[in-house]
Amino acid sequence: MVDNNCDQQALDLGWDLVRETYCHIGVLNNEMGGVLTRLDRIEDFVALNLWIWGIVGATVIALVVKKMWGNGSTK
Repeated sequence: MVDNNCDQQALDLGWDLVRETYCHIGVLNNEMGGVLTRLDRIEDFVALNLWIWGIVGATVIALVVKKMWGNGSTK
């Protein structure tokens, strides 16, 4: 894991501005990777829920249509 304290490391180790900037970029890349992983998990969860509710909704609609126009209608 990339250390978040780039400024302190730059002072302690005598880094130049380029190396310090690379450190900051590495920290940002690491953080964005974590965010993207969490977003992928959320996207999968939402997609699964949409499929489940779509199936439930289609089933309810099919049962209502069958009840209204099928053999189950009462006179």
